[in-house]
Amino acid sequence: MKPLNSKSALAVALAFSAGLSGVSAQVLSVEPISATIISVSGNDQTWEARFPNVFDPARPKRLLWEGTVEGVGYSLDPQTGELVPAGLTLQFDWIDPQWGKQYSPGFSLTVNPTGSASPVLDRIEYLLPFCPPEVSIHFRTDANLVGVFIINGAFTHECLIPEPADYGLIAALGAVAFGVFRRRQAI
Repeated sequence: MKPLNSKSALAVALAFSAGLSGVSAQVLSVEPISATIISVSGNDQTWEARFPNVFDPARPKRLLWEGTVEGVGYSLDPQTGELVPAGLTLQFDWIDPQWGKQYSPGFSLTVNPTGSASPVLDRIEYLLPFCPPEVSIHFRTDANLVGVFIINGAFTHECLIPEPADYGLIAALGAVAFGVFRRRQAI
């Protein structure tokens, strides 16, 4: 039998991992969010909430917003001087022990008319490479906006842990690496 070289071992490991890899949630927090933002006089308004976490640099963190925004808002278009519909932006942030406060990109939310029979549910997910000691969620109005927005939903933040099948993958990769190492020593 021909010995495995490092490229063959890598191909076997990748094929094996394709069938077994996955993630399940263990440390889960669901925070109900209900807020009203009233914006007048053309200044942008922000509503935010902060939540402490258990710091774990080895596990990824999933941030998820699921909810609706109802209301109406208008801003003044600086080029035409006309009133145009305006909206809300959602942004996540977290504390990185090494780099301080970090921010996700801004996500535009769907603004449903007040009293809408079937409001659009926004679902925004963002994945961090580690579980930070603190996360927060921000809702911000556009600048030069006049309006009222009612926010209802849930902010879920969870540290993800590998499924038991992933531990099998790690063991298999270790066995393959050990086999390659032993064969090279024998040659």
